[in-house]
Amino acid sequence: MSSNINVEQRIEAVAQRIRALREDMNMTQKAMAKKIGLTEEEYARLESGAEDFSFTFIYKIAHVCGVEITELMEGESPSLTEYTVTRRGEEMPIVRREGFVYNRLAAKFKNKLAEPKKDSIIVQFLKQLADPMIIILLVAAAISGVLAVVENEPFTDVIIILAVVLINAILGVYQENKAEKAIEALQEMSAATSKVLRDGKIVSIRSEDLVVGDVVLLE
Repeated sequence: MSSNINVEQRIEAVAQRIRALREDMNMTQKAMAKKIGLTEEEYARLESGAEDFSFTFIYKIAHVCGVEITELMEGESPSLTEYTVTRRGEEMPIVRREGFVYNRLAAKFKNKLAEPKKDSIIVQFLKQLADPMIIILLVAAAISGVLAVVENEPFTDVIIILAVVLINAILGVYQENKAEKAIEALQEMSAATSKVLRDGKIVSIRSEDLVVGDVVLLE
């Protein structure tokens, strides 16, 4: 008896996943039934979990929804992990055929690994101050400042130490930015390119800018 209940529960779970996928695709039962070659009534019974599924039914549903069969059967439903928002007027125009206007709505997606976010100037400056030698100099400046107050002496040593720390931090940030720009220039020079056919013409573009529909010329 318990085994029958488990089977019925699994059928119901699969039916719920199929229904959720169909609704995510904004499809009606009638449209889905037409795509997989069933009547609307037959599909409705299967989607409700009233009947067991055949492999052919599961295969066709997976094919239409663009998911793996195991995802339907085991409950590992596809999930959206990345997205981009392209507002009106911000799309990237693409020339393909004369007389037609094409706009790439996912211009922020590149065919390459995501690069780490660059630190701001302030963060880079603070990182320079986190150096052990700089921390020692700051402690020495603090001690010199306390002694100058206690002994009523000028803050000459404190000012000199802080000036050295400040100049060192500024130079460190400058050299770091200079090195990053040099690396970016090298990456720009060594960027992979592809020849594609757009608007009847052969053009060379970055491989990361390839989009669906581009005709790539192989040499």
